[in-house]
Amino acid sequence: MNAAPSLNPKPGSRNLRRTALRLLLISIVTITLTLGMIEIVVRVAPLYPHIFYKYDPVFGWRHVPNMSGTYLYVTCLGEYSQTVPINGLGLRDVEHTYDDFGVASRVWIAGDSLAAGFEVSLEQTFFRQAETRLNDNPVSGSVSFEVINGGHQGYNTAQSVILYEREGIRYAPDVVILMFETANDVTENSHLLRYNGSTYYPYFELDDEAELVFHEGDPSQIDPRKPPVNIIHDNLYNLSFLYRLLYDRLSLIRGVMRFNEATGQQSLVSQSYEITAALIRRFRQAVEANGARFGVIIAPLNWERPGSNTAIWEWLAQFLTDEGIPFRNPQPLFDSVTSEEPLFYSCDKYHWRPAGHALMADVLADLIVEIATG
Repeated sequence: MNAAPSLNPKPGSRNLRRTALRLLLISIVTITLTLGMIEIVVRVAPLYPHIFYKYDPVFGWRHVPNMSGTYLYVTCLGEYSQTVPINGLGLRDVEHTYDDFGVASRVWIAGDSLAAGFEVSLEQTFFRQAETRLNDNPVSGSVSFEVINGGHQGYNTAQSVILYEREGIRYAPDVVILMFETANDVTENSHLLRYNGSTYYPYFELDDEAELVFHEGDPSQIDPRKPPVNIIHDNLYNLSFLYRLLYDRLSLIRGVMRFNEATGQQSLVSQSYEITAALIRRFRQAVEANGARFGVIIAPLNWERPGSNTAIWEWLAQFLTDEGIPFRNPQPLFDSVTSEEPLFYSCDKYHWRPAGHALMADVLADLIVEIATG
């Protein structure tokens, strides 16, 4: 009679399983410790920028007052890293007060990240340099100039208009300058193009009479810039700077692709031109209604940036000319510079290096003088 087979595993097979479990545990611990160390490096180095703004249904977002943090561009790590202070009234600038005491001619700067100038130190920004140059070479009949920067990263013309109407006028500026970025400001003035129709952020649209209608953002909607994915992703994104860094890099690429697809819809693009023209007219009217003067600087393009072309700034220059709005187009000046230091960051390809800011300071000061004394 044959003996029944043993139900107990052989010693060799038990040892094999133990070894496999031990190796698995070691791998898990090693990966966890490695990711933890990388997370610490990302936070301490830092390799992910601080968040300088908070959601606002009227403005879209505003800087956090009295904040100071590190700013860098996650797509081009190592190209620049700046400590950025936000003043007590939520502006990327030195401290200002709403009361001007009638001592200085005040200038309000509006615009997006080019106006905000996070990529260089505050002293190197074009608006700080412009104020210094104006006051070192005083204009006849003017005591001094105080330049106040209302630039916010990511702002479109619509947000710049609302910020001036709700906040900028509290400083009672005598001159208002809009820094207009032709690479994206026109198309981003359409919430249908920028946010695929989402109403989470504020926006303008044209009614049947071609009049602008303002809509505040609806915070009950999903943020189209950071839509929820699933509970694991959402928690990781909130807790881990490393995960956020990797996810944001991928999201930026996908976002550019989606935006390029949307801007292929010619009817929406044409509408965005109409909205932009109406917004600039509204901006000028609001400024003049408060006894101030309005002007525009057309931000220069970096020809090394993919998709750069002159179509929008040619349209804008013609529009401003027809409307009688003073403006500067520093593109020829930027194109003529042959200095050793580049004007644009090489990886970023969008924002100005210190040399670019120095050049723009002259452009801004020149336009301010023209408007203030005209």
